[in-house]
Amino acid sequence: MASSATTSGASSPPSQSPPPPQSSGSAGILDASWVAPTTNADGSALNDLAFYRLYFDTSSTPCQRSAFFQVASPTSSPASNQTVTYQVTGLLAGARYFAAVTAVDSSGLESACSPVASAVARSDSGSAAVGMSGSFTNSGVFGNATWASQDSGLTLTGLMADSGPRAPGATVTFTATAAGGTGPYEFKWWLWDGAAWTVLEDWSTGNTTVWTPSTPNPNSAIGVWVRSAGSSADLPDGYPANTRSYGTIAFAID
Repeated sequence: MASSATTSGASSPPSQSPPPPQSSGSAGILDASWVAPTTNADGSALNDLAFYRLYFDTSSTPCQRSAFFQVASPTSSPASNQTVTYQVTGLLAGARYFAAVTAVDSSGLESACSPVASAVARSDSGSAAVGMSGSFTNSGVFGNATWASQDSGLTLTGLMADSGPRAPGATVTFTATAAGGTGPYEFKWWLWDGAAWTVLEDWSTGNTTVWTPSTPNPNSAIGVWVRSAGSSADLPDGYPANTRSYGTIAFAID
């Protein structure tokens, strides 16, 4: 019988969950812009545009599998060469993000993705007006390219510890499972000692880690990040908008 917890479990791991990403620690922003579509895929005039989805991620393939911002269209019938702008907030300054945009009509039909653009987030306290490296452009064809399902992004689906004594000197194996995103996944493991997080095991494709506690600690816990294949960011997948790609399990040592 194994003890387990998921990101929505009832256990009460440390209040700082997950460990904060290793970065400059300052909040970051990016300015995105793209040219609004004017026609549907069949060439007819677009007159029922509802909103855009601005997908972003720390991996180079953000579209349709990662977190997104929903951006209302100022008009249902965009004029030729109309530019849409949106400031993405809540990012990590100094981290590189990739983004792409789709258009969604009033019936909920979503277009194909624009080309991907990327940039390094700047500090929201800075004065430099540096946006995405290049704007999002499109072919002017939106509206009837639908998707059978929308991938909600990479999700940590389980985090468990094997059964056995919770005592100093006893080795414990922890196992994480994930779904969505792009495999093979990579995992980064953390240890909470009741006051601070330290890296238990750096990024690898192994979804298990072992820990041998040396002293009793009623406040210890294990945390894990997961990211998609191809991502080089030292972050959980889609962080910070995606809150499902990391988790913790409280594991008191008697």
